[in-house]
Amino acid sequence: MKKICVAILGLFFYAAIYRRTWFTNKSFYMSAFVTAVVVSPILIWNIQNDFITFRFHGERVVVKKDSGIHLMGLVREIIGQLIINSPFLIGAIVFFFSKKYSSKAKQPLVIFKLIAIPLLVIIFLISLFRTSLPHWSGPAYIALLPVAAIGLDNISLAKFKLIQISATIYTIVFMLLVVVGIQLYPGSF
Repeated sequence: MKKICVAILGLFFYAAIYRRTWFTNKSFYMSAFVTAVVVSPILIWNIQNDFITFRFHGERVVVKKDSGIHLMGLVREIIGQLIINSPFLIGAIVFFFSKKYSSKAKQPLVIFKLIAIPLLVIIFLISLFRTSLPHWSGPAYIALLPVAAIGLDNISLAKFKLIQISATIYTIVFMLLVVVGIQLYPGSF
């Protein structure tokens, strides 16, 4: 639910900064209504169950006064994100941000960045104070897939094929290690 709120906030900022005309469009409000209807079962269930989901997840992310800063938590989060979200995806995103593109080429991607980057920043900040899990960043990287695609579109075909083969091998090895790890792990995760 919190990730949905961050995404909606990113969309609102995009509309307020780049597409103010959306606020005069009925479709914008209709899509907000449809989103509210789709999300309402989550909210209704939580109201009926004393907001148990919010309390459970709130305990995991709320920074306590005496927690202090844990740089190793941030390092663990960064390494975990690289492993879970693939170094190839993150590399393509970094490649995109390191290149100079015309503002006309970058402008349509602003909405994805306004959705993803605040979520990543929040997760990195949480990881400085609390134990975080690398899969929390998944929605941010999904939003950044178009950015990665444009980054990959601007490399040679030979480099693209090498990245494609390497990423496929990485994914297969990662999935095999996960399956074997789950089967051989003596406890529970």
